Amino acid sequence: MTTMPLRPLLEWEQAQPLIAAAIAREGCQSLTSYGDSFPQADLLDLACVVGIAGVHSGHLAMGLWEEAAIAGTLARCARGLLVRAICTAFRDWEDSRGSRVRYLEDALHQWGSQLPANYHDVAEEIRAVMLIVPPPEDWIPHNSDDSILVSLFDQHWPVQQAGSRYRITSDDAGGLTIEDEHHMEPSARPISPASAPAHAVRLRPEGA
Repeated sequence: MTTMPLRPLLEWEQAQPLIAAAIAREGCQSLTSYGDSFPQADLLDLACVVGIAGVHSGHLAMGLWEEAAIAGTLARCARGLLVRAICTAFRDWEDSRGSRVRYLEDALHQWGSQLPANYHDVAEEIRAVMLIVPPPEDWIPHNSDDSILVSLFDQHWPVQQAGSRYRITSDDAGGLTIEDEHHMEPSARPISPASAPAHAVRLRPEGA
């Protein structure tokens, strides 16, 4: 895993247009499609590939969730983040060996911290199933369409209703929530892309 040097971090409203311009130069129309070109890369490594000073993994996670909320592809976004976490953990396992399940558990913990707050219970369900009945020893997910993960999500991820519209909100502590507009809590505070804090998706600290 690549470690990014310390540098002043950008606010989300500063980072967003820079990311959009960078991926457009690569011929991609969205951060999601750009990320699909590197489906097994850790977000920290992907931020290094994007190569914008001050842009970190939290910005990329925010961008991916925003696009997923607009497109109604939350499950696919979550699976993609899980693939990245698992592949990163398994690469570390190949270097040190030991218990592969322990590295899988670390990956699931890392992944859970990248999800909106209102999906943490779902993450715990998926985590429990994967640890009780671990995938085959030679299994490595290639992308978000991995059959094992798709099957798990079909069983545990909330069913998306046709025509659902999602909105990103933040609580007083800056935690990210993505929910169907028809089921939003009255106290939820909508946030625009420009005002969304880059740390709202709880990712590991830079350089970790």
